[in-house]
Amino acid sequence: MYKVMLDTCALVNFFLVYSKKDKGGEIPPSLKKYEELLDKFETGKFLNVMSQWSKLELRNVVRLIRLEQKFVESGYSTREFGDARKEIFLTPEENKLVNQAIFDIWKYCIRETKSLTEGDFRKIENLSKKGFEFMDLILILQSKKNKCDFFITKDTQLKKTEKLSKEFNIKIIGINEFLDKLK
Repeated sequence: MYKVMLDTCALVNFFLVYSKKDKGGEIPPSLKKYEELLDKFETGKFLNVMSQWSKLELRNVVRLIRLEQKFVESGYSTREFGDARKEIFLTPEENKLVNQAIFDIWKYCIRETKSLTEGDFRKIENLSKKGFEFMDLILILQSKKNKCDFFITKDTQLKKTEKLSKEFNIKIIGINEFLDKLK
């Protein structure tokens, strides 16, 4: 059985699949592979590792999505989101729902956060200076330290950049490639 770390975008797409299903809507083609991945996740076809870093980033992204949804529902255009941020906030109940959604994913994962060394921080700093996103680097490093077989991402830049795979000595692959491995 594969032990992997899913990037935050994949986990967010799980929520989009849940949302479509809850509303009785059809899953759009762009989410079909995530529906398949979610099914394999829920039925234990692979083990997903989530570190505290993963959990924190996922919570922030889901909160932001919900907040932007409220902006649109309140009549703001995307160009007006800066103004909306001054007026519209998540209620305690909405924050509670976000936290519950994160917990619902978290409880099915291997929950392990590995300590970072001074050398790890230097490596992350050097790579972030070259244009790589801080959280991507942290999550890839956590997947390596947790002895994952793969870091699974939808980020084309991460999949195509051999530098990170070599730097962290972990295979960085896409959703389709991973689904093929599960067949």
